[in-house]
Amino acid sequence: MSFSRINSREELAHTESSTSIDILDTDILLEETVQPENEVIEEVTTNESNSNSFLNNINSFGESLMSSVLTRKQHKEFKETIITDSTSSFIFGFKNIDKIYPEFIELTPTNPIPDWLNITLYALNPGRFDFDYTQQKELESVNKTYTIDHLFDVLPIIQKFTLNGKTDSNKVQYMSQFLCRGVERKIHENHCISDKVSGLWSNNTNQSSFSRAIIQPLKFNKKAPKPENDIITDSLSSQFPSKFHKGSIATMNCTGNVRFIDDNLKGEKVINYIDINNTFKTSYCSPHPIMDPYNNRMINVLTEIGLTFTKFKVIEFDEDSSNIITEINAPISPVHSFALTENYIIIISFPYTLKRKGLSYFAGESILSSFDYNPDGLTTFYVIAKKDNKHIATFTANACYGLHSINAYETDMTIWIDFSIYDNDNLVRNLTIDNIRNSTKLSIPSSRLIRFRLDLNEIGNAAANVDANNNTNSNNILQASFAHLSQDISIELPVINEKYIGRNYKYAYGVGLPFTDPTPGKFYDKIKKIDIEKEQYVNWSELHCYPSHPIFVPNPSKTEDEDEGVVISTVYNGSKDESFLLILNAKDMTEVTRIPLPTAVAPSFTNCTYKTN
Repeated sequence: MSFSRINSREELAHTESSTSIDILDTDILLEETVQPENEVIEEVTTNESNSNSFLNNINSFGESLMSSVLTRKQHKEFKETIITDSTSSFIFGFKNIDKIYPEFIELTPTNPIPDWLNITLYALNPGRFDFDYTQQKELESVNKTYTIDHLFDVLPIIQKFTLNGKTDSNKVQYMSQFLCRGVERKIHENHCISDKVSGLWSNNTNQSSFSRAIIQPLKFNKKAPKPENDIITDSLSSQFPSKFHKGSIATMNCTGNVRFIDDNLKGEKVINYIDINNTFKTSYCSPHPIMDPYNNRMINVLTEIGLTFTKFKVIEFDEDSSNIITEINAPISPVHSFALTENYIIIISFPYTLKRKGLSYFAGESILSSFDYNPDGLTTFYVIAKKDNKHIATFTANACYGLHSINAYETDMTIWIDFSIYDNDNLVRNLTIDNIRNSTKLSIPSSRLIRFRLDLNEIGNAAANVDANNNTNSNNILQASFAHLSQDISIELPVINEKYIGRNYKYAYGVGLPFTDPTPGKFYDKIKKIDIEKEQYVNWSELHCYPSHPIFVPNPSKTEDEDEGVVISTVYNGSKDESFLLILNAKDMTEVTRIPLPTAVAPSFTNCTYKTN
């Protein structure tokens, strides 16, 4: 394990951990033969062609090895060697989870849980990638396997951890559940016929469009799908205000669907934003709504896509009321995340436009099939004043692409927005299951931490430009400026102390890559804490360990310091084919404890959420 405090201009060397290899024989699903062990050893040792064949085909997850190795013992020895030597050991984690725990079991942390940590934590991880189904071919049935095409479309497993350091610091209650049994059932029952199987982000040859399964039912006001029949896994929230199910955990996606989950991790109900307010019709929305700390109301940006334009609807709601803050007509572009400050809401629209004048989208193609990044376009910022519920300014900057805003704040009529930025949309396009499992195809770009500056004083300089109603023309385009916080600070899936949302802040946490330039066969293998002011960072890393989207949990008894608390993430260990829940001291990113999980789970791009017990 390495803990490194590094100046922003230095590179982090990826050091090895002393993590031991411990692969249980019971995990190896291989029939044992009756041949003497010494004969087996001789055959395996001398059969170099079989060994090399497996080494050259490592991404087949051991299938070729099973045909050439005759005992569990020899399979274990080969697997230990391959995983330990592999620089792409993350690939072993992206497989089906076959065992769930619908009833509470007890897990034992390696060290005591902090006595102040008293939460119930919820985490979504990829759960089901591959599905066997039958296809009728002439007079016989043929067995086939259907694999979901994109990581963001994989059917999830939800995990629930109950931690109470004061009551029992050496025990954690754990349960898990599949959320999308209905989707899996449709795949089997319909033999994977294309108009019965949906993929939101990407379609393979077996998949139908996301609009047939999700968008079109919304457009024609059809009945919402059952909770188990929709993926809805883009984000997870314990704060979603709802008159339907108060206090429930909610999963959300970018089509406006929301699924509520009960205490037993069963889906209770699926609603759409239009069920909250009949004016909240949307084709696409941010899957990351923000609870405004200044008024305790949920804010989101809905997108109603037409043939020639997009109508952005900025909405706010709580359990009792809801309303549209403002509407903005703009060029077509989906919005994945946005930003807010004390007085402003900022929509960030990247040049991600419809292909073929929208024919792909309206014909029902997936997101990645319908939209394309335009390097010649502009990144656009729409500024909405909360006080007047009015769009007051539009800023533009050079073309770039990003998924996640880190935070925003304002000082002296200037808005500052920090974002993880890329040169194009290769990040989402490259995260296919085929690329991940054949790691030499996988090339994940490194983000840049960019701070955008929107000078609202410029609005006054354009005051002479008024419309027919004598109002300042918000269509007057202003220029945003930006700066790199540091060329070599990269972070993805960023989180902060939620107390500092919309305020001047210092620290951000997220996952990091082992490089600054794209290198095939690598995956996020560290958790970073970035000091925004000093442009320095601290890492937690361990060889062959791959973290999921982290979360920051503040210490309620020490609220004076921004980084008083813990950072929590589920981590996949590729050398053991195991997973654990990792708890780090947010001050220095040293390990507080880890909680071994009863089953291995793949790294997740979906955020965790928690409730205070």
